[in-house]
Amino acid sequence: MKRYYYLSKSLEVTDNIHQILKDQGIEKDHIHVYGLSDKVAQAHDYNPVLSIFKSDIIHYILRGMLIGLAIIFIAALVLSPFVENLISILPFIILFGAILTGFIAWEEGLIGLNKLNYKFVPLIKMLDKTKHLVLVDVVPAQFPRLVVTLREFKDLEVVAVGSNFINPFEGHETLLSREIT
Repeated sequence: MKRYYYLSKSLEVTDNIHQILKDQGIEKDHIHVYGLSDKVAQAHDYNPVLSIFKSDIIHYILRGMLIGLAIIFIAALVLSPFVENLISILPFIILFGAILTGFIAWEEGLIGLNKLNYKFVPLIKMLDKTKHLVLVDVVPAQFPRLVVTLREFKDLEVVAVGSNFINPFEGHETLLSREIT
């Protein structure tokens, strides 16, 4: 599923877009608004971006899990020539691996908790008090309808495209070229 980031210049435009997209068959759960307070978003019946997704905790936890698993795998390969019966110590390796991987993932999660989501970092610079991001998740079959529907809005600008999948080693979303206003 692809995620498209649109920069909306007013709340009225976002209201219109939100209703039109729902009428076009895009589920309400696939439309999120970032940059508004949660109270304003709830008053307008928007799905705000959840606070857990505003931070980079999931990105860092996934990265920590992969790092922990890689360390355990390398350690098992290095130690295997020195152990006569690897099967006899396999439960200890698994237990130690789970504990170490969990600890590294937890530590990475604490780091990510204090960082802004890597997908929003380049987009935050575009926001001010009146602008906000509208995130729309669509399957490829819905994309042509999305383009035709949103083309008529002059106060709406597509600024990035990405995925709703969290890649532990990705740096940021793909920004689209835009004119600086």
